[in-house]
Amino acid sequence: MFCSLQNKLNNKCYSVFVEPKLNCFGSPIHDLIPDIVITHKNEIQCILELKYVPYGYMPYKHDLDKFQKYIDSRGQKIPLLTRPNNGDWNRDQLFTISDHLLCVFAGITRKGSELIKDIQLIKDIQLNKSDKEWLLILIGEIDIDQDKRSFRTVPCTKTD
Repeated sequence: MFCSLQNKLNNKCYSVFVEPKLNCFGSPIHDLIPDIVITHKNEIQCILELKYVPYGYMPYKHDLDKFQKYIDSRGQKIPLLTRPNNGDWNRDQLFTISDHLLCVFAGITRKGSELIKDIQLIKDIQLNKSDKEWLLILIGEIDIDQDKRSFRTVPCTKTD
């Protein structure tokens, strides 16, 4: 999964934040906690949501709703760092949500899950909202009946 993600990121020098709370009052993303945020300099380039439900069907619709909020918040400046002496947000160093933000949904799920069936629908939804690629789906499937595992990348690209 990491190699697929790294190939999508244009910049090789980035920082990774694990479960940062987004503190931006009055914004639809206020108090959201993505699983991983990847930045380059002071720009948020990628937001990941991770799921591990190998013997069941993973929930995903809530994460897709959050992705839409992140996309709608492109250009917004938010703090990700805290001051070490008191824990307050460091508002002197803000991070801007990139206009080219990539949202990644990565997970391991049981073969035949609703997510797998809905991938084309998800692609159609995201492509109607933008002419740029902004969603990458990385899925690992486990067939519990045959003890088989597979992995696939589902790029969502515009095709005419």
